[in-house]
Amino acid sequence: MLGKHKTQINLLELVPEKNRDWVTAEDGTTRILSPKFGDTALGSWISERMSTPHMYIKLDEIGSAIWRACDGKNTVYDISRKLEAEFGAKVNPVYERLSLFFRELERSKFIRWKNLQK
Repeated sequence: MLGKHKTQINLLELVPEKNRDWVTAEDGTTRILSPKFGDTALGSWISERMSTPHMYIKLDEIGSAIWRACDGKNTVYDISRKLEAEFGAKVNPVYERLSLFFRELERSKFIRWKNLQK
């Protein structure tokens, strides 16, 4: 036997949900707050003693639009349609762009997948 069967996951059907706090800058773009010393107990302890415990991850106009759409209701497919309606050809190739962007958001623990059980 070669191992367990892997389930195919369709990215377009997944529902991203924000896992971090954020602020909106004066120009309308988003800044994601990320703890400087991580999510560990030690990192939290150190952060509590600092005047600026977070780093701000700056998103551009398109990244900010994606972030706003990660409301726990929109699928990745829904978000792709919203991006195409708002930005047109500027976001093409939209699926590849979203795939890379969501991979980075997930890796950084900025989002979680609402309908994906681990």
